[in-house]
Amino acid sequence: MQDQVLAMLRGQLADIILGGVFLFIGLAACGIAAIRRRSGVRVLIWFGIWSAMYGTVELTESPAIVAVSPHWLQISLPFLDVSIQSFIVVVAWVGFLELSIGKIRFLIWALISLGLATGVAAITFFHGLS
Repeated sequence: MQDQVLAMLRGQLADIILGGVFLFIGLAACGIAAIRRRSGVRVLIWFGIWSAMYGTVELTESPAIVAVSPHWLQISLPFLDVSIQSFIVVVAWVGFLELSIGKIRFLIWALISLGLATGVAAITFFHGLS
């Protein structure tokens, strides 16, 4: 039994470490942006949110993390996972919007709108299935 648990954890260790690192980087970036309070920190905030979202997705896909989570979190993890995966692209595009200038901003706004509509549809469809 102990060998099976070790084999399971070895297979998930990379995902757990990667998820933890991305979550930490995201929270640190948002914390640094909150401390600085200067202009130009919006891109740091969006990078932090994106990084934290990606880290959370990596952690929620690990059965070992799900198994040790509280029951109330285990119940909400499928909805959280679908929500984050539906809007992670939108957050990335908003971060890229902060870095862009000129006519490309119109295209990025269109992609953000399309991503929002797709995300809302995905969550609505998922909620309808559950």
